[in-house]
Amino acid sequence: MEGLARHSFLSSPLGWLRTVERDNTLVSLSFVDRPQPSLALGKVAQQLAGLLASYFDGDSSDFATITLSMTTGSVFQQQVWQTLRKIPYGQTVSYRQVAEAIDRPSAYRAVARAIADNPLIIIVPCHRVVYSDGKLGGYVGGIERKQQLLRMEQLATRNREINQV
Repeated sequence: MEGLARHSFLSSPLGWLRTVERDNTLVSLSFVDRPQPSLALGKVAQQLAGLLASYFDGDSSDFATITLSMTTGSVFQQQVWQTLRKIPYGQTVSYRQVAEAIDRPSAYRAVARAIADNPLIIIVPCHRVVYSDGKLGGYVGGIERKQQLLRMEQLATRNREINQV
């Protein structure tokens, strides 16, 4: 029998994040307008809090130490989400490029829908997907947050490159 889901709320520079974990596995990460009363942070939320703090400080953390549940959604959605996890920190790709990466070049609208259903924002970096012309497109967390996430990542990447010279 599966364990009960545990909800936790984490503060971030872009607002509150709601985590849902079950059996020491992260099931969902999403932005919310305000936190709800909850017990102490779950084990996964505690671990994630530190990684998110580093991420928002400009670290290109890949969240590899967090056990994720990527079993929700269709096979197509899961392909899209796995492809998103390969987008390098500080870079963007187009919806069409994601569709081509999963060998479905004409399915860019379906890709956009799958991206909108991403249950693990930031960790599955849907914010790194833009229109072919470079315009941002939508973001379930709000377009302003998408702009801020991209700007933060690009600035951190540039700073690292400058420091390596």
